[in-house]
Amino acid sequence: MWGPLSTPASDNASTPVSALTTVQRPYRTFASTTAQFGQGDASLGIRAAGADVYGGTNEYGAIKLPSAEQPGTSATVEITSQADTSDWAKAGLMVRNDIDLPDTSPGYLIVAVSPGHGYVMQWDANGDGQLDTNSAPSGQGTGTTTYPSWLRVIRSGTTFTGYYSTDDTTWTQLAVANIPSAAPNQDVGVFSTSHSDDVGETDFYQLTIGPPGGAIDAPRTLLTPPGKASTVSVSFYNHGSAPLNNTAVTLNAPNGWTVSPADPVVLGTVTAGASESATWQVTAPAGALAANTLSVAATYDESGAESTSGATIQAIIPAADLGPLYNNVGITNDNSTSVGNIDGAGSSLSAQALAAAGVTPGSAVAHGGLIFAWPDVPAGQPDNVLANGQTVPLSGSGSTLGVLLTATYGPASGTATITYTDGSTQPVTINAPDWYANPPSGSDPAITMTYRNRSGNTQQIHAINVFYVGVPLQQGKTAQSLTLPTVGGTALSGTPAMHIFAVAIG
Repeated sequence: MWGPLSTPASDNASTPVSALTTVQRPYRTFASTTAQFGQGDASLGIRAAGADVYGGTNEYGAIKLPSAEQPGTSATVEITSQADTSDWAKAGLMVRNDIDLPDTSPGYLIVAVSPGHGYVMQWDANGDGQLDTNSAPSGQGTGTTTYPSWLRVIRSGTTFTGYYSTDDTTWTQLAVANIPSAAPNQDVGVFSTSHSDDVGETDFYQLTIGPPGGAIDAPRTLLTPPGKASTVSVSFYNHGSAPLNNTAVTLNAPNGWTVSPADPVVLGTVTAGASESATWQVTAPAGALAANTLSVAATYDESGAESTSGATIQAIIPAADLGPLYNNVGITNDNSTSVGNIDGAGSSLSAQALAAAGVTPGSAVAHGGLIFAWPDVPAGQPDNVLANGQTVPLSGSGSTLGVLLTATYGPASGTATITYTDGSTQPVTINAPDWYANPPSGSDPAITMTYRNRSGNTQQIHAINVFYVGVPLQQGKTAQSLTLPTVGGTALSGTPAMHIFAVAIG
């Protein structure tokens, strides 16, 4: 799978890897540990470390097809080789509502092979986003491992059946599991975890998913201020082996929203291995909920039968548009750290460490019962507000105002002022713990990363935190604006500063 005459391909990795080619769309990659990826025709390869995928541990590298698993779908793959980094190293098929959310996404299932324990199916029975149930007794698998091996998952409604084969002819059932938390359309693909600090390689061949052969690659989240048109673009992929005819894609929004064009976007025939795109303008009404679901549905003819594929987008109405006030670069890519300076000493949050924690530009961050819109800007651009008395208009209603924030050279504290539409004001004290120090008693870390970036494209292994602070709003009143504490408008080494990333009401 891996060869010397090649191009680099990596994801969340400290060094580049030589692979036949980079992984091509419609496949996407994700890593919650050190992992590297490659593709050559029908072969896929993953080099990954990772402690495990069970219980509270979710460390894996994955190559996925977004939103391609749905009722009636069968997924099959051949595993041609697997590094023996541990007798419980695991590799195989993964199904999950969102493979990019390793610690929280439900609808979670794997069918895997391990070097020392044969074959296993594990799933999330209680919907908390963690594997908790096995097809075999704890610490055991089924059968004797051989290579190549074939794995299969078949979905019917929310019931999943896992199989393995050592000859691609005779299939042995591992388990049948009902997973009520499975979304109508889920991510599905291959994964690998070494069950070790070492990086181990797994090679896969002929991953087939379907029917249906259509999959919609859509953004997971959309930030859309009320009354302002936002662009939604999706790609429709034919990952099957036959053309898909009479293809049309529709975007549906809640009542009161405006979608243009309102009629289905006609894509016609999409040949095997090809893709087409569709774009809409979406406008949320005043008073829209903080979090809303948009649904994308495709209809098409596949081998003479009508088929459908779908995806969902979480549309987030930000309580405050902080974008015009961003005045600090707090997030950088691991290979371009010099542009960041969250603390006045050349340090920054890592975009890759944030992604491993499930936070990407524009994504939804749920904490404290609120939904926050993470800054929707690329790494290396201004992405937070140094609190220094700025006033931010607010929208939305609820009983709590929440802030995602952190302090550098902190803690940092100050008095903020909430102004209501009736002209009354409410002073509140905002305390931001230090991002690098151990979280103090009573604080509430909302996002925890495993390292931070330093100048010179280096990383410092240490827990880094963004915190949640919630403030009760006065009953029966509507918040109009928030005046931030006056702490300081410049990040200076040795001087406390307060960084505001997002504000929400709920």
